[in-house]
Amino acid sequence: MYNMNRDGFSLLAMGFTGKKALEWKLKYMNAFNEMERLLKERQSVQWQQTRSENRNSRRLETDTIKIFVAYAKEQGSENAERYYCNLSKMANKVAGITSNNRDKATIFQLNNLILIEHIIEQVIREGIKKERYYKDIFSDCKKRVEQFREISFLTSK
Repeated sequence: MYNMNRDGFSLLAMGFTGKKALEWKLKYMNAFNEMERLLKERQSVQWQQTRSENRNSRRLETDTIKIFVAYAKEQGSENAERYYCNLSKMANKVAGITSNNRDKATIFQLNNLILIEHIIEQVIREGIKKERYYKDIFSDCKKRVEQFREISFLTSK
């Protein structure tokens, strides 16, 4: 057994030869470059402003979901509290945020998330205003978010 730090490992691994070694080296370099790009992006003023806008959008959506949960309970839902989690997961998934950590999202993902949350908020408000059944409102949210995913050419991972 040998103990080595990351630099030692990199020196050793970069010395390997062959097709599989080359593939590994390219993946390693691409991952490192992507990590560096993401770190630089998060330090930018644009990312920080977008993240701030995202927080504001999230608050509006959260307030609307709270109203929706109460609305669903009034209509007899016994699991209305789950809608908060389900709608949040749906929005994150479509935006491509797999870790459920918005602080690790890209500007592109955050901007899409703002739009998705706005869609959810508006569909809920519209459904409640029309006094629709809560399950139908949730179904409409799913449909509208899926439509957004399709027309935006977003792929959910």
